[in-house]
Amino acid sequence: MVLKIYGNVALHFSKNRLLGYGIMYFSMVYALYHAFYYHGSAGGFGDFVHFPTYVMVLGLSIGFTIMEKHLLAENELGFALKKNTILAGWISFMFGVIFLGMEMTHHRENIHSYLGIGLGTAVISLIYGYVSAPILEAFFTKGIKQEQTAIFYEEEE
Repeated sequence: MVLKIYGNVALHFSKNRLLGYGIMYFSMVYALYHAFYYHGSAGGFGDFVHFPTYVMVLGLSIGFTIMEKHLLAENELGFALKKNTILAGWISFMFGVIFLGMEMTHHRENIHSYLGIGLGTAVISLIYGYVSAPILEAFFTKGIKQEQTAIFYEEEE
């Protein structure tokens, strides 16, 4: 099944893509649940959610991909999104480390309490980049086998 988004950009759904996404999502949530509630690790699910970082990673990756759209062949959008999302995760990580260093210089008396929080926020961008990349590649790359025609079309004026 194909969901046309804009122009020649479309989301491609299939049983394998949805099953793979479900297995990936379930295994990540289960691993976190096991660590927090079975082993008693500090923290919670909310520590893995940082909306500004996710917006930065996706914004950078989509922006990079749009800038190089004229260089992409018909079926290379997913591959470009994957590459750019990983790059955006690393760039966001570097921003996080810079912010961590600036925060540590302002709070020299209690430097250790800011180290854990700042480093965790910086590293979450790498997780977002590396987890989002294969998802975007899978859903934005047309399969080799013939796919069903698009269900939703954008009406052009």
